[in-house]
Amino acid sequence: MSTNELIERLDLAARTMAGIDPATWSDPTLRGSLDEVSSVLVRIDGELARLADAIRARGLMIAEPTEAHSGTGGRRPASRTGPVLAGAPPAAA
Repeated sequence: MSTNELIERLDLAARTMAGIDPATWSDPTLRGSLDEVSSVLVRIDGELARLADAIRARGLMIAEPTEAHSGTGGRRPASRTGPVLAGAPPAAA
């Protein structure tokens, strides 16, 4: 799978989660599904941590989107290639 395809899959996951609003769920519905919701949220958190740790283990830093990407909703423009990663932070003095 290409880097662009991987980034598209991550972006789709983020957009899908952005469309979920727990405020619209009734309290009985949320209480009745809380174990399942909690389980899924823990899995998502674990996968995000795994991906971030793998990137950091390669000496790279995950950076907030820059102003240059603000017109794309924080997403990488389609015309760029490769992941949006900053170099490793400078060594402490």
